[in-house]
Amino acid sequence: SLIAHHQGEDYDASQFGLQERDIRNATLEMTLVPDEFSSWSFYYTRQETDWLQASWAYGWGNKDTYLTDPPQNWTARNQDAIDTLGANVMLSFMEDILPVRLAYAVSVVNTDISFTAGSAVSPPTSMPTIKGIRHTLDLSGTYRLRDDWSIRAGALVEDYRSRDWATDTLPPGSPAVPEVLTLSGTAPHSRTVLLSAALNYHF
Repeated sequence: SLIAHHQGEDYDASQFGLQERDIRNATLEMTLVPDEFSSWSFYYTRQETDWLQASWAYGWGNKDTYLTDPPQNWTARNQDAIDTLGANVMLSFMEDILPVRLAYAVSVVNTDISFTAGSAVSPPTSMPTIKGIRHTLDLSGTYRLRDDWSIRAGALVEDYRSRDWATDTLPPGSPAVPEVLTLSGTAPHSRTVLLSAALNYHF
């Protein structure tokens, strides 16, 4: 199956700030059911988000002059692209007494920022690509003790890594970039493990 979604927003009445935003999503999914005790599903999702911001360069001159001077204007376009590939497996053992679910997904994120500017502004340079990748593995199972009692246990592991040219190798508050306060340090790398268990009673 194919599911697609598009959302567009325009802010034509705003001279500065957010001018437009465009969100596009598409998911391609396939499910296989070879027998009554198992199912396999695979999916790919592409998500794109674009937004355009406008502003103006201001020095020490008259603000009213700057606001009406097109050569002082500049725009920044942010483009995010997220590709996700995943799989879900459902298996049932012991004649459906022990159903087990295994899921895995990997998401790759790329963010690009490009600029345009009027003649009075220094020639802009597009920013390097910001990259991120996330792996998620989820395993869970439910053992049915009786028709009304069951035990559920699961484990989820998530690994996230990113590269950000703006903060990598810089500690918080670093003076390496003049007149810019670096509030954060190197882009985070994290690994999360979540274990769960539950005793369920069905009325």
